[in-house]
Amino acid sequence: MSDGVELVCEYLVTLLPPEFHQASYLWQLSSSVGVSDPSVVSMHLWFWFDRPIPDADLKYWANTWNRTNADGVGGKPIIDTHLFNDVQAHFTAAPRFVGMADPFPFRCGLVRKAVDEVALRLPARSTQSKSRPLADTSLQGSRGFEAILAEIGDHPNGGGFHTPIIRAAASYVATHGREDTDVEALYQVIRDRVLAADRSKHDEAHVLAMAGREHIVRAIEEALVKYGGPSPQRKSRRLEGIPPHFASAPVSAAIAKENLREVVHAFFRVR
Repeated sequence: MSDGVELVCEYLVTLLPPEFHQASYLWQLSSSVGVSDPSVVSMHLWFWFDRPIPDADLKYWANTWNRTNADGVGGKPIIDTHLFNDVQAHFTAAPRFVGMADPFPFRCGLVRKAVDEVALRLPARSTQSKSRPLADTSLQGSRGFEAILAEIGDHPNGGGFHTPIIRAAASYVATHGREDTDVEALYQVIRDRVLAADRSKHDEAHVLAMAGREHIVRAIEEALVKYGGPSPQRKSRRLEGIPPHFASAPVSAAIAKENLREVVHAFFRVR
């Protein structure tokens, strides 16, 4: 690791909670480093936790840390919460440079410290404010959708869990239509609200059932049947005569295995 990269890594680690500061980690430069704005840091840091932690808990932890520490980085989030979506693609392959040399021949490495595991301290769940949506909500709905999400839970203006979930799914689908409704993304947004909501009048088992895929996705699918016509607000991005996917030539399992082996070896090759 060069001195410059080491300083950047250690600076980024200081932006994380104290339990990360003396923990070993794997660092990896993103593909854009060296070819884009030199003032922008784009890097992945990999830590090993001392226990399995569900994505919902990690997202709540990250949102809490981002909200309370954003002032130190110009109001921008420190931790990318999209990594904690179970359907989020995360590309880590080494880049290939055509017509130029790689400005960083070594793009990943291991930093060993006092401990090899992070004993992450999770924040206590707090009541979700009616007027403030979750900071990581990348799926935006109508004002009605946001208002219904704020009703989820047992806070003074809350409506419990079952009915607001049904109404939130119906509101979003009715606004966006079938083509512009991403079922997985909508499920994750509603699930996050359920898990973050006040549950003072319901037991844990009920809340977890309401946050489960079976309940929420079924509500979304029923809304698609009832209200899933074309979006009244958006035009379809599909072009007439253009298929929705691109055909690829099939290969045998042996060739696919060899191609994958070459990609993995190229990624970890020491240059």
